[in-house]
Amino acid sequence: MSQKKIKVLFIAINHFEPENLDGVNKINFNIVKDNKYYDVEFYSLNRIAEESQVQKIKKRSKLSSLFSPDPFNVYSISELKKLSNFLNDKIKEFDVVHISSLAFAHLAKLLKDQDKIFFSSIDCLTLLMKRKYKSQRNPLIRFLYYLEFLKSKKLESNLYDLVESAHFVSGVDGAYAKDNLKLKTPIIIPNGINLSDFYEKSVSNNHEEYRITFTGNFNYFPNVESANFIIDEIAPYFLNKDYKVSFYLVGANPTEKMSHCRLNNIKVTGRVESMGKYLRSSSLFICPIFSGSGIKNKLLEAMSTGIHSICSTLSLDGIEMPINYTEIKSSNASEWITSIERHIKQNDHEATHVKEFQKFYNWSNIIEKYYQNYLKNKSLL
Repeated sequence: MSQKKIKVLFIAINHFEPENLDGVNKINFNIVKDNKYYDVEFYSLNRIAEESQVQKIKKRSKLSSLFSPDPFNVYSISELKKLSNFLNDKIKEFDVVHISSLAFAHLAKLLKDQDKIFFSSIDCLTLLMKRKYKSQRNPLIRFLYYLEFLKSKKLESNLYDLVESAHFVSGVDGAYAKDNLKLKTPIIIPNGINLSDFYEKSVSNNHEEYRITFTGNFNYFPNVESANFIIDEIAPYFLNKDYKVSFYLVGANPTEKMSHCRLNNIKVTGRVESMGKYLRSSSLFICPIFSGSGIKNKLLEAMSTGIHSICSTLSLDGIEMPINYTEIKSSNASEWITSIERHIKQNDHEATHVKEFQKFYNWSNIIEKYYQNYLKNKSLL
């Protein structure tokens, strides 16, 4: 069956390169790069500013955000109005307008051809803020996150009352938006993996040290929270054992606490060219994610290599067929330590179902799912 190649106007905060800038860029890079289904014209805020000669809009400071009706991560409608004329002129040339990020929520009511809009929320911000405020012990921080939760709920309810469907990478987020935020049709398309970097690997029994790896961009609070949990609660237990265990914290923007950690079994790499290289040389992957929303790319990547993952319940959100993992249902450090010790001592993890997992989450299959959903836009029916 021949495919109809369509034209897609992509609107995003940043250019889609580099791929590993953050989770949104990883998605945009992989669905925008060479494909046989659609032609993309990609407009980041920088490009819009250059071509429209309108000053690039910026997010508010956290202080000024306190007095705004919108959540911190969302651009104000007054700022987006500056771009709407330019974008409305462009839209005429395209079949689909892919809005990438809830930061552009107000664009949905500013763009004329709403039937062309494919709105990619990616994660549910209301669910994220609900989890954040409920996990806080400090009353002031809890209250501030609760305010963000209320703002997010109002914003997303208004958005999903306007657009008939919206895309999420996790079914948990999509279901929450449908049940609580007026969304009629959640579209669930998970993230993918690049098989050139992540492939099946059996863990060797001959490690001189047991490498336990956690990956992520550390300007994202749930990843910082996880790194601190490893540094404060997990790694100290494994010092001075009769076997050597090292914890590798791999990814960009390490915090000052990470960079200055004096534990000799903590290794902080900073940004790396290939996450796959570190995962393939690891004995175990650890994923103590206790807040946040959406699908966890790090866990997709770890599972695709065939190594065993020890992970929290929340980190499994959105992964339809998890493989080779142990689920820890609490943030009690002793349970994590017990599980790590058990797997170190067994040291006989057999990777299973890796090929099926890789096929399901291969970006080439994910790209086709985007195309099939683009075709459902009213403008193409």
